[in-house]
Amino acid sequence: MINMQPQTISFTGKSRLAKDVANIEKVFKKTFPNLSSPSKFDIFYSEQEKLKHATKIKEFSNRLSFIRGYIQSLYSDGGIPEYFRGLIGIVKVFGVANCDEYAEILKTIFKLNGVKKVDMFSLYAIDEFKRSKPRALDHMVTALGVSKNKNQKQSGKIFIPSNHTKIIDFWLDGKVRNYRDAKQCYKILGLKDHEKLAFKPVKSYEPDVGAFNAILKDFPSLKVKINSKTRLYK
Repeated sequence: MINMQPQTISFTGKSRLAKDVANIEKVFKKTFPNLSSPSKFDIFYSEQEKLKHATKIKEFSNRLSFIRGYIQSLYSDGGIPEYFRGLIGIVKVFGVANCDEYAEILKTIFKLNGVKKVDMFSLYAIDEFKRSKPRALDHMVTALGVSKNKNQKQSGKIFIPSNHTKIIDFWLDGKVRNYRDAKQCYKILGLKDHEKLAFKPVKSYEPDVGAFNAILKDFPSLKVKINSKTRLYK
């Protein structure tokens, strides 16, 4: 497996949320050891490194294509419980995921552990001077504290989160950031100085009690102790 190590980005503060996320990250890494990501190769590898590891990169890309096709069949085969059990299971077996899978699995783990206002969002860049339309950054994150009036899944309306919205990105580094502090790290995706980071709601299945039971039957370690303030984060 190729393990990508992006540049370390500093995080200050020892909040309860940060400690809870660190605990979740531990069980995440235990469940998905040596998880590889084709999109990391594209962003963090030099052209020379891409050529050197071309065979492995192609292998991981093929694995990802297979599991995404498999995931699309899960709901029709077994409804919500099978979708979420199968999502976690197939990623574990094949050891590959991009930001989409990272974000959905993390969102699911949060919800499994009672966190209420958590969801996944695609990232966009908005020109502060409104000279161009919002631009997709081709990346997805998990976030806490987005209000329902902004998280409009049906319309998919792009919006600017509040400064206190928490962004958690296991694909990148597992840090917890306020929205206002996240711009710098997403310059690796092409976000420019004159642009604001924006969210777009992602249409997705929502786990229910049946899904949680199915997940815990196969992956009991994903149940962790979460502080009440984290569960009710607004």
